[in-house]
Amino acid sequence: MFKPEAGMGAPKTPEQDSEKAQEEQAPESKAEQIRIIGTSKDSNFEGSTIIKTEGADGRVIGYAIRQKEDGSLEGNEIRYTSDGEVGPVYQLHEADFAKLKQQGVLDSYEGALVAEKSKNVDDAKLAMLRMYMQGEQFDPAWNKYPEDSLMNSAQEALKNLSSADQERMATEFFNDTIGRNISNNKNAYKVYMMFKGTPFAEKFKQLEDTRLKEAGYAGFTL
Repeated sequence: MFKPEAGMGAPKTPEQDSEKAQEEQAPESKAEQIRIIGTSKDSNFEGSTIIKTEGADGRVIGYAIRQKEDGSLEGNEIRYTSDGEVGPVYQLHEADFAKLKQQGVLDSYEGALVAEKSKNVDDAKLAMLRMYMQGEQFDPAWNKYPEDSLMNSAQEALKNLSSADQERMATEFFNDTIGRNISNNKNAYKVYMMFKGTPFAEKFKQLEDTRLKEAGYAGFTL
C-alpha cells in the first residue's frame, strides 16, 4: 500500500509546503471551486480508488482513498503535472476528509465503490455461469475437473467478493439456473461442489435445501 508524505519523483520543496499550508488555511468557500472529472485505479496506490478533480485554475488533483479495517478512511492527495504524470503526493488528514465531503469527492468515492462492487458480483456470476455451461465436461464426483482457465477465472472472481457479496451472487446464480428450471440442477450441483466451504456454496446449499423441503423431499445432502 502506498502512503508517502512526499511525492513520487521530485520531493516537496519549501514552496510546495508553503502552498499546501496556505490552501489548508483558505476559506471554506474554496471547497466549492472544483469539478470531479473521473475515477481511476493506480497500482502505486494499491487498494485505493482515485477520484480526479479539476480546480478553477485547471490544475488536476487526485484523491487516492481507501477504507481501513475499522471502516475509517485514509488516503493521499496526488498533484498531477501538466502532462498528466504523478507529481507531489501528500498524506490526507482528518481535516482534508471534511473538506472532501463538502466538495462531493467522498460521494463520488462511495458511488465508485458501489459500481465496482456491482461489477465484481456480475463478473463472478458470469464466471460461474460459464462453468455451469461446461458442466457436461466435468464431474468432481468422479475426479473430473473443469479446465484450468475456467477454474482460475472463477476462483479469482470469488476472491474479489466479500462474504455478503458471494451470498448475493449465489442467489442470482441459483435463480438463473435451478430457479428457472429444476432440470438445471445437475450442472449447478457440479459448480457448487467445486466451491464447497465458501460463502457462495453455503448460500447455494441453503437455497436448494429450502426448495427441496418445500417440494416434500428430505433436503439437500451434497
